[in-house]
Amino acid sequence: MDKYSRKNLDLIFIACKTIWPLGMIKRGFGSKQKAILVFVLSTTFVKLTSLSEEIKQIRAEKSKSRSIDFMSRSLVESHTNRNWRTAEHRKETGPIRGVLKNSSPFYLEEKEPTSRMDNNNSSTTLSNQNDFLVKMDRMLDLLEPRPLSEACIYRIPMDIRSVNEEAYTPRIVSIGPFHHYNSNLKSMEQLKKGYMKKLVRRNGSSSLKGCIDFVKKEEADIRECYSEKIEMDSEDFRTMVLVDSCFIIQFFIYVYTEWEGFDFSLYINNMTMNRLCLDLMLLENQVPFFVLKELCHLATSDRFSILDLACCFLKGATNTHLFEGFENMNSSDLHIDSIKHFAHMVLLLHQPSSQEQQTTQNENFQTSYSSTELTEAGVTFKEKTTNRGSFDITFNKGVLEIPRLLLTNHTEILIRNIMALELLLSEDKSFLTDYFSFMNSLIYTTKDVELLVHKKIIINYLVDNKEAIDFIRKLFIHVPLSKNLYFSQVFKELNDYYKTPKATLKRNYIQTLKSDYCHTPWKTTATIAAIVLLVLTFIQTVCSIISVKDK
Repeated sequence: MDKYSRKNLDLIFIACKTIWPLGMIKRGFGSKQKAILVFVLSTTFVKLTSLSEEIKQIRAEKSKSRSIDFMSRSLVESHTNRNWRTAEHRKETGPIRGVLKNSSPFYLEEKEPTSRMDNNNSSTTLSNQNDFLVKMDRMLDLLEPRPLSEACIYRIPMDIRSVNEEAYTPRIVSIGPFHHYNSNLKSMEQLKKGYMKKLVRRNGSSSLKGCIDFVKKEEADIRECYSEKIEMDSEDFRTMVLVDSCFIIQFFIYVYTEWEGFDFSLYINNMTMNRLCLDLMLLENQVPFFVLKELCHLATSDRFSILDLACCFLKGATNTHLFEGFENMNSSDLHIDSIKHFAHMVLLLHQPSSQEQQTTQNENFQTSYSSTELTEAGVTFKEKTTNRGSFDITFNKGVLEIPRLLLTNHTEILIRNIMALELLLSEDKSFLTDYFSFMNSLIYTTKDVELLVHKKIIINYLVDNKEAIDFIRKLFIHVPLSKNLYFSQVFKELNDYYKTPKATLKRNYIQTLKSDYCHTPWKTTATIAAIVLLVLTFIQTVCSIISVKDK
């Protein structure tokens, strides 16, 4: 008799023994007998509970055993159905013994050799690897090479953009593909088409056909001017280039001719005009300059030069001036074929007139002295007047000349975009970045700004001098400094001058006067009174001597 049957008999026997005491309780047993019966019943209940748990475990084991047997039979049948038993395998390997978990050993008549199964798995893995290799190879074959040397219109890097995203994003008009699908700028699309209509109708339908043929011919070269692959079909891309370029040209013509023959249906109010001028200078908002040049030639029959139109626009757009006197700039020094786009033209117009005056560009000098400290050492700050607003900074015989800088609410937008352009062009010369690096080294406190404002080197239209400091400091967040500073020679000369005996003596004298005699308002008043008293005493002494001689 198995364990399961014995447990059942024990359970029945205990149940029968329990019935008799229950009947005796009804006949009036005493308290002792009742206590004994209660004890017996409780003991019986505990034993019944434990026995029921054991019965559940036995049933679970039997159920598990049945499932394992079923799995074994299924495995054997699957091997049989797949014809894994062959005469060769029986001769070579014979029966193979296998052991399943929680089960007794069993024998399979035949089983596929392990080597064959491994071969199948390895062949499948190899096939998957080959498929993946083929896919990757096709992907690389379809990849179109994009020479960076030809790209000139870039996306602003995310770390630089994150500092002030609004400075790089157009608000009024989109030019080019990067912001073409910006829903906030769609309101200008009809106006741009109106400007295009005004331009191409100057010389009849032949003008429009010539413009279309040119853009179609140069489409591949235009696409290569952008640092990213433009996911637009040919028709949409050519339409966008035509509309945006013609809008810019006609807008410049209106400015150049002082709005002669202006169509008031194309009116732009002053507030929109101010921001539109800035949008045209954003690095991400450009079309190649050679497209503007050729379309202007085709649409106006050489009546206008795009270079003259652009310079006239820049002179009139005062919110785009970084330096005072920029309206006197001369475009004759520019070579039109060297201009990549409109923002690049702005950069070229601000470059120093002489790029050979710095002779130690390979040395990395920086000054650690503020404008106030340099003044104490005997350096004289002076505004530099020039025909072109430029970054020309010179130091000669203790006089530091710096062009006048305009700080307005719009200055940051223009400066950030030109600095980003200098960084992305990867050229050795980065004049604007070096210029503001130089100015950053001169300004530590509001007193330094006050000194430069007093000397008319900085024209500050911001809220206060502290905001001017923050403005210059934030320009260099995530922006690396140039390896070869253009103003390294000026840095070196300032450092050498600061350490000369004459400058050191004057600096120490002023510092002693400040610390010992002018440290507080009372000390300053007392010092001045003492000097006045000393001068009066000297005058009195001289007068006494003169009166004695007269006698």
